[in-house]
Amino acid sequence: MLRRDLEQVLGDVDRHCDGDIDRLLNDEHERIALYVSALATVTAERERELVALVLRDPDHPAARSAVCYHIDTRAPQLRTTSAITAWAATLADLVAHDSFLCRRIEDWRLFADVVKGRPVALHALSAATPWMQRKLAEEASSLSVLAVLAETGLTKKIRNIAGHRANRVRRTAGRPATHEVQ
Repeated sequence: MLRRDLEQVLGDVDRHCDGDIDRLLNDEHERIALYVSALATVTAERERELVALVLRDPDHPAARSAVCYHIDTRAPQLRTTSAITAWAATLADLVAHDSFLCRRIEDWRLFADVVKGRPVALHALSAATPWMQRKLAEEASSLSVLAVLAETGLTKKIRNIAGHRANRVRRTAGRPATHEVQ
């Protein structure tokens, strides 16, 4: 089955080399690079099929890594929570068994809300992964979000980044928060 899946992916990325299949079968790093390349150029119509194919790889952590990279690349392009939610719905049954991938999608929904200035719940900020809390601390412009992260961030580093960023935002903007944390 892996051989057939790899042949299909190679066809998708238009790579035809005689030795590719045998090398890919024996080298998970090469396979993941192929998956990342294929997911980067997949059409919306074929995305679901390709994600399913990648997640069938017997090296589950490596396959998850490729799909996570795809999520981290695709979600920011969607820009809105509703677009991320609609996109995630097309992949929901494929990633439902993987709490890490589900959590990553939830993190991106939260990020979209914060960036768009929508109200976010305090518990949503608290429930965000350390990765997303740090990303928000580094990139958010909302004083209320930064204040919450400066006070309750999961790590000292997150709290420090959020506190320093809040001070910079206050100095440069001199304006109220773009939205409130509820």
